[in-house]
Amino acid sequence: VEASSVFSPLLMVYKKGLTVVVCPLISLMTNQISFLRNLGICAESYESRLPAEERKRVKEMIRNVTTSESLIVYV
Repeated sequence: VEASSVFSPLLMVYKKGLTVVVCPLISLMTNQISFLRNLGICAESYESRLPAEERKRVKEMIRNVTTSESLIVYV
């Protein structure tokens, strides 16, 4: 993963709460999520190809995120 493609999401971790990242390329989104998860950062995707149960799980995470934690959701 190229450093410039993950730099902005890493900055968002310092700001607690929900961050939504609009990413037009699913492959880039997948790479960024994997990179962030390897760093122990909570990152998820929410897109039409996800099974209904996975979309439901991500929606619950979004509803329950607090201002004391970070959640990055790629759409």
